Amino acid sequence: MGVLGGSLDNIIHLVLFGCFGVYLFMGVVLCGMGGYYMYDVGAVGATGFWLVAIGVCMLAIGGVAFWANFKKNWFVLLVVEICNVVLFLTLYIVTVLVIMMASGTSDPVRRATTENWERILPTLTARGSDAEGNDPPTSFCQTQVTEPAFASHCVDWYDTMDAAAYATPPCDIMYDNPEAVTPNQVTNNCSALLDGNGWGPNAATGGCAALHLACVACSDACKEQSILDIKDHLVPAVVVALFTCAFLTGTVVVNNLLLNDPTMFPATKKLVGLVANGCLSGIAALSVLFNLYSWYTTSEDCPAEAPDCVPSWIVMALLGSLATLGVGLVSLFGIKKENANLLRLSTLAMILTTIILIMSALVLGVSSGTVMDDVQYYYDAQYPKLRAAFERAQPDYCKMSDDDCKELTVNNGVVYPKDADGEAIEGAAAISRAAVWKDQHSAASHLASLDAEVAAHPWLTNCQSTGICIYCNEFYENTGFLNNTVSPTANYAEMLNGDGVDHVFLSKTVADGGIDGITNAKTILAAHTVGAGQTPDVWTATLNNYTWNDDASRFAMGDCEDQIVKYAQNTEKCMMMLVDGTVNSAPVMGSEPPIEQQGSYLKDCHSCNVPPEFFLFSTVSPFGTEAQTHCLNFFVGHMMNECGFGNSPTGMSPVDCQDEFYASGPLTAADAMTHASYLVLKSNELKLNFCSYDDVSCKAKIRDWIEGAEEIMGIVGAIFLGFFMVIMYFTEHAVKVYYAAANGGLLDDGEAEE
Repeated sequence: MGVLGGSLDNIIHLVLFGCFGVYLFMGVVLCGMGGYYMYDVGAVGATGFWLVAIGVCMLAIGGVAFWANFKKNWFVLLVVEICNVVLFLTLYIVTVLVIMMASGTSDPVRRATTENWERILPTLTARGSDAEGNDPPTSFCQTQVTEPAFASHCVDWYDTMDAAAYATPPCDIMYDNPEAVTPNQVTNNCSALLDGNGWGPNAATGGCAALHLACVACSDACKEQSILDIKDHLVPAVVVALFTCAFLTGTVVVNNLLLNDPTMFPATKKLVGLVANGCLSGIAALSVLFNLYSWYTTSEDCPAEAPDCVPSWIVMALLGSLATLGVGLVSLFGIKKENANLLRLSTLAMILTTIILIMSALVLGVSSGTVMDDVQYYYDAQYPKLRAAFERAQPDYCKMSDDDCKELTVNNGVVYPKDADGEAIEGAAAISRAAVWKDQHSAASHLASLDAEVAAHPWLTNCQSTGICIYCNEFYENTGFLNNTVSPTANYAEMLNGDGVDHVFLSKTVADGGIDGITNAKTILAAHTVGAGQTPDVWTATLNNYTWNDDASRFAMGDCEDQIVKYAQNTEKCMMMLVDGTVNSAPVMGSEPPIEQQGSYLKDCHSCNVPPEFFLFSTVSPFGTEAQTHCLNFFVGHMMNECGFGNSPTGMSPVDCQDEFYASGPLTAADAMTHASYLVLKSNELKLNFCSYDDVSCKAKIRDWIEGAEEIMGIVGAIFLGFFMVIMYFTEHAVKVYYAAANGGLLDDGEAEE
């Protein structure tokens, strides 16, 4: 029977309409989801943008496929098939990365090094550890920290240690004094500089305590350099694996063209197939060698104290490369012998091999920084936004029971995060009262902003504040905004003077006077050296570098960004007067800030509410930087006027607020319990976060759920991948049928149909 006579051939037209109907439906769903999330905050808003982009691509491809199937145009369907392969691989890669982030998968090199750093550091500060053969011997930390972002930290530290000022006891740290403590020994234990333990303060010289920050900076820089050196060994394996995946995909297309040709193995296509599969086999063999090299060198460089820093996925990458070599040789043999069945089986195996190789390359790419510099950094920085979006769907998911909440708050009792069955999650740490305090202060401050609540409960006045003050305080101080001698020398005056816009952050009204009435940023921060100004790409890079290496600031940054956007979306606080006199928080054509806010930092509040990126500290907005800079101006003004860093109102001390709930404070335990019980009651009523888990505990619960739902996720993933593969299979078959029809309906023996 001819190619056109098969049962599938007769119905392929209708089958393909059904497949691409579902395809179009998926595109509509993705666009709808993306549109919903587009107006969410931060990373979730950006995710919405990309969901819309993928949905539009699917609608476009599906629409073209519908037309091509209606016209039975084999060439357009072939193009659609190639687009589907690319889209399939893209969605697969994104899915793997999202699952890695959601499950808390982290960089094994960084994790193992960080966990064992106290044992690793002495091996890197030992004289001769740099293997340079210097006389006198030098250490790895002293000479091998060369990454430009932090190379100066150890140079400055060791240069400082050579200064004669620190030769006087008790701060006796000198190379040429055999009885002194060496800089390498001090680097192993920077905290000892604060202890008075033989290295204590010396009034005459400023004391060893003054060296503590420089010591810590060098220790951190040495750790980062050690991690980078190990990761460098993984890069060749990742690059070759990714290239192999790309070439493998191309080879699958070539093999399908051979299989779809009704004449089977025409001379020109056969030659192309032989070359493609021969090259694939050679690349796979090269990939095997690079994987072996990366495995060996990484194992050699991983400290004995942290043997688990070698990513286990390097073995999977090696096996994937061996499998690719095998199927490449089988395909080569099948083409040579013109065996269609053998070629068809090997091509199917290539698709499965591609999936394994891509996953291996992605995990190794995360470990080496080739795919993402560090998935853990992005996960930590964006986690507050992801959690906020998650809790909008399930508000009580990461929440303590009322009794646990009151016990932790009042008595600092031991409370563990619990799973859906109310059982303590195995391996999870106890919830820290200090870690949940910001959320509790935020809930209390919300009640303190309500006149009726304050009238009924005057003690709430001690909790008056704003979400920005509560969640941004640590980030604002840590990143050096108040003192540009503190790393990373962030200079707000230059940051706000970077694009030629006249930025002012006065108090709430011009008449108030505020900080010198009409003074701009350069005068307010006169202590800073103001140059020509920093453009957003400069100051965001500065903050990115700092938060990359400072965990506390990285965690605080995401919470701070989230609170800035929430404040901007509150129409009672951030107002835009429309032409009809109504109030809206987002900038709309014809709207402007109320007259009483113009000329103050409040005029820039609405700039923090511009989707889809909203406001980010460490990433330049791809949608324009003017709003980003104006929002930064609002942030500085708010911190200086309302959070205790300038013209701040009173009654915002977190300690005063804590005293209303902690039994260890001035209140009796009974009174503290009464106040905590009232907050628990109102939080349940108003959906506040007084009893929320801290981020570490919430991650533990989400991770526990993911580990318990692996079977469901596997089924969903299999259905998703299976659907795409079914569409690709039927599209391929339709190309074959329509090609045959366009060429006269060739029979299996190659003769023309009568």
